[in-house]
Amino acid sequence: MTSRRAAAALTLLLWAGGAAAHSPVPGVGHFYGGMLHPLVVPAHLIALAACGLWLGPRWPAMAPVLGGLLAALPLGMALA
Repeated sequence: MTSRRAAAALTLLLWAGGAAAHSPVPGVGHFYGGMLHPLVVPAHLIALAACGLWLGPRWPAMAPVLGGLLAALPLGMALA
């Protein structure tokens, strides 16, 4: 029964369509719109600051995780 649920969950995840987003600054390209987004949308700025404050004291333990993330980002961008 568990494999049937896992198969159903995987099917629902793969079934999702593409996400449509908005640009907070009209006329700016996608890249620069994403870079400016935290400066224009206060909720994103607060979320980034909270992540920084949470990760700051944990830096020695989080360094390998960040290294893995930075190694995986080019692969994710290539697959997108």
